Amino acid sequence: MVRALANFLTIPVYTRFLTPADYGTLELLDLTSFLVSVLVGTNLGQAVFYYYAAGKTEDECGRAISTAFFGSLLLGAFAATVGIVLAPTISKAIFGVGDFTVYIRLLIVTLAVAFPAEVGLSCIRVLNRARTYSVVSVTRLVTGVAVNIILLTAFHIGFAALLWGSFVVTAGTALYVAWFCMPWLRYGVDRHLLINMVRYSWPLNLSALAMLILDLGDRYVLKRTVSLSELGIYGLAYKLGMIVGTVSLVFNHFWKPRMFTLTKQPGGEWIYVRVFTYYVSALMFVCIGLTVFLCPLLQLVVGRDFVSVGSYIPSIASIYLVRGMGDYLRNALYLNKKTGKDAQITWIGCTVCIVAYVTLIPWLRLWGAILATGISFGVMLVISLGKLK
Repeated sequence: MVRALANFLTIPVYTRFLTPADYGTLELLDLTSFLVSVLVGTNLGQAVFYYYAAGKTEDECGRAISTAFFGSLLLGAFAATVGIVLAPTISKAIFGVGDFTVYIRLLIVTLAVAFPAEVGLSCIRVLNRARTYSVVSVTRLVTGVAVNIILLTAFHIGFAALLWGSFVVTAGTALYVAWFCMPWLRYGVDRHLLINMVRYSWPLNLSALAMLILDLGDRYVLKRTVSLSELGIYGLAYKLGMIVGTVSLVFNHFWKPRMFTLTKQPGGEWIYVRVFTYYVSALMFVCIGLTVFLCPLLQLVVGRDFVSVGSYIPSIASIYLVRGMGDYLRNALYLNKKTGKDAQITWIGCTVCIVAYVTLIPWLRLWGAILATGISFGVMLVISLGKLK
């Protein structure tokens, strides 16, 4: 709730101190950061849920936390080394010039500290420390917003303000979770367990890469068809429409660590199905709320260069409702240690999406990107239902 509220309250500031072209640039930089994180291995934290639940003793559970955390440090160091060296090449590949090298390097360093930060947060979740997780998340969010606004309004450094804000909160989070996990770090690294964690999470990295293409890959295609300003309008609309995805994410922060143990209890399968009903109902309620209340309100609060944002939000919210349904159904594959099938389904959707991007975006521009993503999520939902049978 705080995240959604912060996203809305910062719009009047961001849309007056940033141009649509700045938003477009941030979209491409964010996509690059996500792409690097997926290629290196951003889903190691998911393995904590499975191997912590599989631990039969306190030592085995502690070893799962310790191994995952030290593994994340290795991944972060690897990402930082490769990314800093290749930053000029990445800048030229995305923007056609090397002027963005310094921003690419800042993104990579932020990413390097994000690996232990996210794994540490996963450990807090698996320990069911809901209050601690909430405090860290809200503090992280509020601090990031404060730093962003100060840098934007007082120092006038444009989109770089958001990059520096992200680095500050990510580094601070990494330091805190390292302190929090300290009692478990005494178990060191179990090499065999780390290999198993990588094997468990690697198919999820493939799934995440496909999902990245589904969520953000259209930016690279749109860049060849629309201006940076149009891309910025689309990016802001996407962030607001994805409030549905944020609600789904909040739910899964609790559900994914707990479902492994809940489904083993008597009546666990009934609970799994019943939760799906409530989950979909909640997402539908959010979709309706965005359409009825948020879109008209945006016309009053955004800068005049961003007034067209509201026309895209209902469609984006609807397709993320479809995605949320498919994501929940595929949780059954996690429970049965069949993460490879999740990757297969996601890549089928990704393939459909790429074809739709290439076909529809040159014709329908921004609407083509939305339609392509919606078709892909629909295909994935149908296949997910089929796998359950």
